[in-house]
Amino acid sequence: MDHHYWDDMWAIAGLRELGKVLREINHEDYEWVIKLHNEFTDALINSINVVRSRLGIDYIVPAPERVADSAMTRVIAVVWPTMALPLDNPLVRRTLEVTEELYGLNGGVVNTHQWGTYGSYLTMNLAHSWAILGDRERVSKYLMWIVNHASPTYGWAEGISIITERGGQGDEPHGWAAADFIMLIRDLVINDLFETPTLFRGMPLDLLRRGVTASNVSTIYGFVKSVSAFMRGNEFVINYEGLGKPVGVGQYELLIDSPVTPKEVQCDGCKYEVMTGNIVRVMHGGKFTIRILG
Repeated sequence: MDHHYWDDMWAIAGLRELGKVLREINHEDYEWVIKLHNEFTDALINSINVVRSRLGIDYIVPAPERVADSAMTRVIAVVWPTMALPLDNPLVRRTLEVTEELYGLNGGVVNTHQWGTYGSYLTMNLAHSWAILGDRERVSKYLMWIVNHASPTYGWAEGISIITERGGQGDEPHGWAAADFIMLIRDLVINDLFETPTLFRGMPLDLLRRGVTASNVSTIYGFVKSVSAFMRGNEFVINYEGLGKPVGVGQYELLIDSPVTPKEVQCDGCKYEVMTGNIVRVMHGGKFTIRILG
């Protein structure tokens, strides 16, 4: 029996999120749960390193008993949806790279050891993972494949035939795939998995140039009434109305992953700080317009 690493990743994410809840309600089990989370994370990293040393590799395989196979498409859960390991751990990016090198095909990813098809939500998971890491070009490639393989009613089979590029395996429409697509689009607009909600992380440049608008977006901090953005040359403009991470009475914090390197920033209704990596930190009272010039 294999001991799949992705199950460990889901458990680690569950303990982390449980810890957040227990902290908020000042529960006596908070410290115990965080201790268990840290021990579980250390055990996972130790196991991965033992296997890496034995196999002479620089990425995560599906299980200690296995080498690289197409179940790698499940190990990408290390980023989305679990964020089980720190995102700056070199293993994280390298695991995504090896997965697409070995099992990427024509813009999608394939599951050859079990289904013999493209994986609809597996491709969405890879796109989502690259979005979290901020790789707009890869997100654009996978998002194009996802949209091109949707049914007329925007549904996907679990597995899509490599030959016909139509439904080939599993349920159709597949509820998991539909949910993953919705979460992917939501998080490209505003991602609240980070410590501070982040706007347009990983959003493809071609979509920003066409203009993006969203309304009544649900986040853990409440609804975002409206957000719109467009990019024209080296100018990036966002109009925002909604909440964010509370940082004081009537004050909220957001991060913007700017597609242009900020050289000048003009903000109406907010204070801002230009940080590293094209990130702009915004402090606002619920509504602002920001113009970033590259």
